[in-house]
Amino acid sequence: MVPPSWLLDAGYANAPGDPTADAPFALLLAAPLACALFHVAVQIPAGLLGTWLGRGGTALAKYVSAVMVAGALSLLVFWRLGQGTWGTRDGMAWA
Repeated sequence: MVPPSWLLDAGYANAPGDPTADAPFALLLAAPLACALFHVAVQIPAGLLGTWLGRGGTALAKYVSAVMVAGALSLLVFWRLGQGTWGTRDGMAWA
């Protein structure tokens, strides 16, 4: 799992002795939480929709439809994370 650049930059945003700095464990929780949110937003709906769209077909047809739905949902999530831009470096790092 590779954290996005904004997460790595956040760890060094404040001076080491600054009492307003976030707790270090927040960075440890942010990456797994982002992965869990991506799983809920993309992978679970893609599996359900792919199975439904590929019903009556072979296992390969179900798999291909699930991958196509996952691709479309991933693009929508990255579009939203990039605030309406496709070429964000953080989105590409996660991709």
